[in-house]
Amino acid sequence: DMAIAGMALDFGLSVVAVFNKWDKMRGSEEAEDFVTKLERSADLKMDFMTWCPTLQLSGLTGKGVGELLKTISRVLEGRKLRVQTSKLNEVFERKLRLHSHPIGPRGKTAKFYYLSQVKAEPPEFVLFSNLPGNAVHFSYKRFITNTLRKEFGFEGTPIKLHFKVART
Repeated sequence: DMAIAGMALDFGLSVVAVFNKWDKMRGSEEAEDFVTKLERSADLKMDFMTWCPTLQLSGLTGKGVGELLKTISRVLEGRKLRVQTSKLNEVFERKLRLHSHPIGPRGKTAKFYYLSQVKAEPPEFVLFSNLPGNAVHFSYKRFITNTLRKEFGFEGTPIKLHFKVART
């Protein structure tokens, strides 16, 4: 299942993880213990997709199906979302510029100029910088995508982020 989730991410697909047969998982002490282990295992194995919503449902009783449909609708909305460059740069000024910038090759401090969304479905952004993308540490890239998620949504949808060297 994790391999399939990884392939979905590679293809830029939105994901909602659904645990079915949840009606069989509640009630006894053994079932509660199993549920706890399952949730912990999913958390550990899907740590690369923490932005992916997870739901429990029962096809037999229909419990959770309504929530699944609402979640799918939210995920599709977020996938299609196009953020104005002015709003992106407002967030950029408020959040990203205040965060300590990574150090690039030969001790050169990264400078970031502006951010623009170049595509939707899935959302794709370009951050103009004095350094190429391969010189920016993955943790800073993750910080930027997490900030975009927190500010604008994009629930269940991968965000593609590119860096482009700006002509100064």
